Amino acid sequence: MYNEKGLQTEHFSPFVIFCIESTTPAITSARSASSTVNGCGNALGAQITPYFVFKGGRMREELLEGRIPGANGTVTPTGWSYREFFESYLQNHFLKYVQGRDKDQPI
Repeated sequence: MYNEKGLQTEHFSPFVIFCIESTTPAITSARSASSTVNGCGNALGAQITPYFVFKGGRMREELLEGRIPGANGTVTPTGWSYREFFESYLQNHFLKYVQGRDKDQPI
C-alpha cells in the first residue's frame, strides 16, 4: 500500500482571547505551504522508509536532520509530489528497499 500525505508547514495562529465557554478556531495555512511524505507498507507489516518532498529550489541536508535511517527526500517548487518525482521515488528509493525482489517475481 502506498500513501502520500501533505503536511502544512507554515502555520499562523489567529489572535485568540481565551474564554472557558469558547472553542479555539482551526489553524491552517495556505495550500501552497506544504511538504509531502511518501510512505509504503504491505499487509505483512513490512515498511519502506519514508521519502519526503519539501518545498524549495535546492535540497539541503538539514531538511532531513533527525530522520530515521534510510529515509530520504527531495525538493520541488511546491512541496508536492508529481509524476516526475514519483517516478524518481520508485526508481531511486522504493526499489532499493522493497523486499522480495526476484527476477521470477517482478514488482
